[in-house]
Amino acid sequence: DIVFICLGQNDGLQEMEKYCFDYVGFVYRIKKENPKAHVVCLDSPMAKMKLKNHLDTCIVQAVNTLRKQYGNTIHSYFFKKRYHHGRLKHPNISEHQQMAKEIETFLKDTKMLNN
Repeated sequence: DIVFICLGQNDGLQEMEKYCFDYVGFVYRIKKENPKAHVVCLDSPMAKMKLKNHLDTCIVQAVNTLRKQYGNTIHSYFFKKRYHHGRLKHPNISEHQQMAKEIETFLKDTKMLNN
């Protein structure tokens, strides 16, 4: 099993220490219910640069913390570009397809997905 987590877009810029603490706690709860699952922590594909940098920093910190307990079942993935050309600045259909391709490549590269 693979669990994807994409948090933070609607939360905005939060105090880093608390946000990271809460993020780690959320993943602990997921792993408690799904101990064998791989968890992939995603940044927001819609975030502007300031929020993206904030989220990416938190994700790196969270993943480093979580790997101490869960090893290589915890991953991060940062989208290569911003996807926001659909309604209300969400990804449009074409962008969803691009995002899926990015994630598929990542899963194959990390051997979580067989060819």
